[in-house]
Amino acid sequence: MRLKNISLLCSLGLLTSMTTQAATTTLIDPATLEIGARVGENLEVKGECPNNKSNCLPEEKVKYITAVADRVGQIEFDVNLTDNFELDVNVDWDNPGNHQAITLYKAEDENTSALYVSWYYGNARDGIIFNNSQRFNTGQGNIGWNNGSINDVELLAKNGIAYLNINGVPFKDGFGDEGDTVNLDTSRPFIKLVITNIQPNDKLYEITLKGGGTTTPTTTPTTTTPTIPITTTTNSSSSNNCFAEYNAVTGNLHVPCVLVPIVSGFSNAQIAIYDVQMQQRTGNLTFDLDVNKLKQKEALTPEKQYVSDGKNCTDIRADTYDSTGTTITKTEYITNCK
Repeated sequence: MRLKNISLLCSLGLLTSMTTQAATTTLIDPATLEIGARVGENLEVKGECPNNKSNCLPEEKVKYITAVADRVGQIEFDVNLTDNFELDVNVDWDNPGNHQAITLYKAEDENTSALYVSWYYGNARDGIIFNNSQRFNTGQGNIGWNNGSINDVELLAKNGIAYLNINGVPFKDGFGDEGDTVNLDTSRPFIKLVITNIQPNDKLYEITLKGGGTTTPTTTPTTTTPTIPITTTTNSSSSNNCFAEYNAVTGNLHVPCVLVPIVSGFSNAQIAIYDVQMQQRTGNLTFDLDVNKLKQKEALTPEKQYVSDGKNCTDIRADTYDSTGTTITKTEYITNCK
């Protein structure tokens, strides 16, 4: 299916699209999501009764994000941060020794200019690393961390210097070699927030951001998922037909184009397009999905993002699958600017 033959407009949003402002912005809040919802990569929303209750009403449950069984998860957000911002991540790591990390990147895979906090276990003691393997502290009592509780991890940038607070306790370099703070390069903004190595028993709660306006001119735009034009044709015999068809005799409902957002990889927000068959139940308007006939038709994946002639542009890879929905038969690239 060629994108240039498409007429229905589809927008796919990431978990958030950030604009820099003084007010507090919620990047994600599990309390607003449904239990069982999938987010990020290998992550799902769960809930538990408060105060160690064995039973409670569904609306009383405290929701959190965790990795699905036997997987390690991560979640990413597009940001535009240079200086004077406050990032608050509320977490309860089941085992901080699994090297969970909160990282702000200036560009993909550019670790040298990243700002990060990571957890580790070594020499029989838990510890936190702040942006340098030599800038660390050990001992939960010293760093303010509380196992088995929700911890507020605060990354604070002010006047070109980054600070780390755990539950209001300022980070201290255990050996004093690197200092307690980090000097920031404010010539380029951070464009990506990534939280990695989330384990099945870890609990990720609300993430908020305050401030963060760029202090120097930059052409790097806030990364957003592009609006992708998708069309349908009125010719029902066309292979590109996206009209749903209902057979009143058999009760079959065929929906050729179902768009499903998938957040995956370092910076890609993918649209998967499925061909769906559903069967009507006898005597009512309820339809059951026929999972045996579910086929993926296409995947649209934003890749390189840049500015051209004053417009924000995204190169999009379009993969077309075969009739079985398992093998990619064609890959095309288009550019979307706005």
